[in-house]
Amino acid sequence: MHGWSTYNDSEEYLNNIIDPAVQYVINRGYYAIIDWHYEGNYSGKQHSWNDPVIIENTCNFWNHVASKYANHPNVIFEIFNEPGDGLWNDWQETAQREWVDLIRYTHNADNLIIVGGPSWSQVLPMSSSDNFFTGGNIVYSCHIYPLHISVNDNNEMSGPNWIEYTAELSPVMITEWGYENNSGANVTVGTTSGFGIPFKNYIDSFPNVGWTAWCFDYVYRSAMFDVNWNLLGNGNSTPSTRFHDTEAGLRFEQFMETTAEDTNENYMGLFVKQWLAEKMPEPMLGDVNRNGSITITDALMISQYYIVLNPQPFNTDAADVNNDSYINIIDALLISQYYVGLIEDFPAE
Repeated sequence: MHGWSTYNDSEEYLNNIIDPAVQYVINRGYYAIIDWHYEGNYSGKQHSWNDPVIIENTCNFWNHVASKYANHPNVIFEIFNEPGDGLWNDWQETAQREWVDLIRYTHNADNLIIVGGPSWSQVLPMSSSDNFFTGGNIVYSCHIYPLHISVNDNNEMSGPNWIEYTAELSPVMITEWGYENNSGANVTVGTTSGFGIPFKNYIDSFPNVGWTAWCFDYVYRSAMFDVNWNLLGNGNSTPSTRFHDTEAGLRFEQFMETTAEDTNENYMGLFVKQWLAEKMPEPMLGDVNRNGSITITDALMISQYYIVLNPQPFNTDAADVNNDSYINIIDALLISQYYVGLIEDFPAE
């Protein structure tokens, strides 16, 4: 969450800006990660994770957030985006005492907690001498960009030891990764063949490592879209539509000395979409809102869609329960009958 510390009313910021987005996501059966998106001792910032002011601000943030979303299974807490410099055990001791225990014991919240590490979430436990967090339901996070890895002649990625050691003992989530083939992109300079594919193959080799890509945006690098929300990598953007701030009406010229052609090789948007499609589980017939169960809500959504009454986005692959190639009131009726126990399965099955 950007803007928390500078917004005039933190509670208003949480309720009016963040909560509507969270509710939109969780009402559709997905997961929302609420991330204290602070970067310690970075880009001119003088304060790091162990500064008393930062500790207090972070406690204040999690007091608000944990009290509001405690024990909601679809809300995940990421306690500190990029903590900055320091040693793992020093960071772990402070983060455990100040924030993880605050969430777990002060607010009795058992939400999944994501914890990163020093060096801007590039360091995790590397050996038995490094302490793991306690309190249960913990996932470890790291951020990986092209500058951080090496690729051999066989186009295989070599990952740092801390990914592999931690992943043997605990779930790991790469909460930032990305690339673009523009010289001004600094740590994110890369291509699909040179970084995206080797990264994908490396991450997919671990059974308990997941990811979220950075960034679903048209300004923050590595951007997946242009200002018109064209997915980069599809060839639909132009140099004049990439890297914009629409509110200020400015094009980020400092990013755009030269602009790589909008291809799947140069930008990550299409590659991310295709990788996500591979991960998507087969839809459960009748579960049109993808919340893992079949209820009267699924029937209602199809009915609204059929009569064009405030239709909401839903999983059309799961809606045609009688397999007649149409989505209509018959499907809604069958789902209703299934929900109340009048039928045990659908004709399409």
